[in-house]
Amino acid sequence: MLTRVVVIVACALVLTSIWLYPGIQLPELDAEHPHGLYFLSTLAQSLAAVLALVFTVTLVIAQLSSQYSYRLPSRFLDITAIAYTALFVVAILLPIGQLTHPTTIGARVSFSFGAVALVLLMPYLLSIRRKLDPDRILHDLGARVLTSVGGIDDAEPAEARLIQSMTLSACGVRDYESFGQGLAVLGDGMIAAFEGGKPGMAGAILARLRDACMSTIDDSVAVLRSVERLREVGKTAVSRNLADAAEAIMKHIGIFTVTCQERGITAGLNEGVISVGIIAIEAVKAGMRDVAMTAVNQIQIIEHPAVEQGADTTADWCAWSISRIALHGLRASDAHTITVGVSAVHRLARHAMTKGLPRSAFRCIEALEELGVEAAKRRDQSLVDRIMGALDGLTKMTAAEACRARLGDAGEALSAVRHEAHSRGLVSRIVDPST
Repeated sequence: MLTRVVVIVACALVLTSIWLYPGIQLPELDAEHPHGLYFLSTLAQSLAAVLALVFTVTLVIAQLSSQYSYRLPSRFLDITAIAYTALFVVAILLPIGQLTHPTTIGARVSFSFGAVALVLLMPYLLSIRRKLDPDRILHDLGARVLTSVGGIDDAEPAEARLIQSMTLSACGVRDYESFGQGLAVLGDGMIAAFEGGKPGMAGAILARLRDACMSTIDDSVAVLRSVERLREVGKTAVSRNLADAAEAIMKHIGIFTVTCQERGITAGLNEGVISVGIIAIEAVKAGMRDVAMTAVNQIQIIEHPAVEQGADTTADWCAWSISRIALHGLRASDAHTITVGVSAVHRLARHAMTKGLPRSAFRCIEALEELGVEAAKRRDQSLVDRIMGALDGLTKMTAAEACRARLGDAGEALSAVRHEAHSRGLVSRIVDPST
């Protein structure tokens, strides 16, 4: 808005000066004074040279923009470019026409058009700069996607394909900021489609988002950006109480994470597990149990091969995610989430100790202790009994050499839970955790 005001004021000052300021006097226009004709001829030639230069610069910039998408050059041939080119053509033809029948008024009109064309040159170049900015382009395309959501058609908007194309191209040229922006725009479009009751459109946009992430999974930077953006989309879905959207994103993060696991991309694998846990925690807080259960299932799919392969760090993050889900389920008084979470942590602890994964085994024991103490504070006798039973079983199992010290840790955790239970007036009972 400010730019438009400045341009209008500048044009008004130029025109006022040409027509009213006495200091600007055009040459005489007659056969005895050829300087006026020279002026008109020079004006036409100069404007033609400027137009050629501007046209060349526009074509070069449009060609450079094609590195993001072959569809982008068409953005430069909009109504603004056509109108500005037409203004230049008129500014060139007017002084040429005056060469045969020159008049003072005609010369001033020609001069006015030429001056305005030159004044508008800077705003035109700035508009080209804005059109070349990938983030701005993505923002504009995202706005069009949101507009499509408000329509009656449930089909995928054409802009979604262009956003995906630009996102992949940005990764190809290592423009990771634009890559992340593109994923975010697709995520916003998917959320808006779910909110607008457009499941077909939402599914199509989600597929674009998934494919963009999967296609760049081998890039060490892009894989982390992908997980980060998927996590933010999932959290947004939960915050807006969109259970279907949250579950869909959760499953896609799970697929993405499993792919990282299969290809040995550790950074993407661990970040994926953490992201699933974070989204699930938010879901538990929002009372979205099904989303939390989907998260636990996704984590367990990753957990089993991680333990078998001896990936202690990944198993550790699986334990962290599941234990946080269970803890927040306890705080939200969600009995089902607590039961599933405690069972999953106990099972992972046994597998980790059998396979000799000390870090993840310790995380599980620590989580069971925290859950037991919290349950005792809430005077939940049944849950305290189950957790004490789980810890007691861990102290008696046959552990791998690397996890022998974990047997003592389990005993200490059992003592801590028993002490807290006694302090709260509860009875210490060892119950089979599977019951």
